[in-house]
Amino acid sequence: MSSEESNNPDFVDNLTKTTKALGLDTEQDVLFHSIDQNKVLDWSGILEHKEPIVLAFFGSNLTGFRQTQVNSVNKIGIHTLFETFSMREIVEDSTKKAQFWLSFKALFGK
Repeated sequence: MSSEESNNPDFVDNLTKTTKALGLDTEQDVLFHSIDQNKVLDWSGILEHKEPIVLAFFGSNLTGFRQTQVNSVNKIGIHTLFETFSMREIVEDSTKKAQFWLSFKALFGK
């Protein structure tokens, strides 16, 4: 998510609760990472990762990332890319929150 949103405790708490609700361990299964929206996303190392990983992008203005349809799942080799609304949109808009939740659950087979 954006650096601005990752500095908001309510947004981080919301995402932590969401991942825990899916049975993901926030210490072992999840890595929260922020990126400045004006910086280009650095893909180095990601595609070479040997185990499948899921990358979830919150917000649509990450430079260097090909914007896809919101809440869509894209495969790149063995890896899965998921782009969704910003955390602000998810927290403040109940319709977007429901759309995100259904898609995010399906992403993890729940």
